[in-house]
Amino acid sequence: MYKYGDYADYLKSFSDDQIFLFGTILIYFMTLWGNIFIVMLIDYLNILQKYKIQKDKKPELSLIYEALLNVIIGHSLFIPLLLYYYKPSHLNITMKYEELPPLIECILILILWQFLFDTYFYWTHRLLHHSLIYQYIHKQHHKFKVPVGISALYAHPIEDLLVNNISIFIGPLLFPSHFYLWLIHLGLRFHETVDVHSGYIFPWSPWKLLTIYIHGGASRHDWHHSNQVGNYGGYIFWDWICGTDKSYKKWLEKNKEL
Repeated sequence: MYKYGDYADYLKSFSDDQIFLFGTILIYFMTLWGNIFIVMLIDYLNILQKYKIQKDKKPELSLIYEALLNVIIGHSLFIPLLLYYYKPSHLNITMKYEELPPLIECILILILWQFLFDTYFYWTHRLLHHSLIYQYIHKQHHKFKVPVGISALYAHPIEDLLVNNISIFIGPLLFPSHFYLWLIHLGLRFHETVDVHSGYIFPWSPWKLLTIYIHGGASRHDWHHSNQVGNYGGYIFWDWICGTDKSYKKWLEKNKEL
């Protein structure tokens, strides 16, 4: 059984970039594709239907196959290039790989990264809904009026690069910290995007437990897909400040879900 010192010595046999790439790819498959597989299997087997948001509604199988093929081909080409050019050494980022900062600092860093994600994502996502831009880029993602797991990744390449990916990287780029915090941040982002595109409000979901005053769970983003109005942020902060969640709140009141 490894002691921390033995583990640290073992890691020293690899370069920082190798550790970064391996850890990032591991989280990518575990928390992104792993969760996509689980929620799509639940939908395919018609189990846990009492938690489904849009009852008795499913996207066409042809759209799901189109999205799967598009994402698998796109990510096979794009992700290796993204990881290569976003390596800390290429970006001149000093990322720590040894002892973690104090717990309170770790928590504050993760909160800051999530806030920066939400700020960037809200404004760029809202821009994609502008009438002069929507039909050329973001319309692809909104083919899914009823979200399923793979819809989280089904997006135009411009949206994928300039909105989805930069929103994840912007916090660690501006305020680099520990490698383990990067993995936690990445896992949170991947899990959240699959959860809100799952089509289900799972009672055990941490995003549901954050309540409507912080995140709101899958219902917020599912409503965004079914109505294509407001709810542009991952969290509720900017939607609340800018009033872009008013239609959603009226719908909640009407359906006695507040």
